[in-house]
Amino acid sequence: MQNSTQIAPLHVDHVRIVWEPDGESQSCRAEAQLSYPISEQGDRRLEWLTSGGLYGIDEPSPSYQREVEEEQLNDLRGHLEAFGIVLSDKAWAEAKRGPRGVQACS
Repeated sequence: MQNSTQIAPLHVDHVRIVWEPDGESQSCRAEAQLSYPISEQGDRRLEWLTSGGLYGIDEPSPSYQREVEEEQLNDLRGHLEAFGIVLSDKAWAEAKRGPRGVQACS
């Protein structure tokens, strides 16, 4: 008897940037909402993966803010790839735009 593991198809529902107060400063991280089927009726379980985050940011200029956001998105993308979730550049752009959902290729 062969022991086979079936991997549920993961879906990257959306990706977002989160800026939060961090005491006297701010923090930034990127988050990806993933989902996968848990029943034949179409129910899905949601999970979140996050970038490492950057903390202690004092009043960032708009250009530095964009730089930090891009760094966090790249970190998150690497984190997703470590879990075998590889998105094309087009799919990554769609996931960053909103909650429509993008099928991950593993």
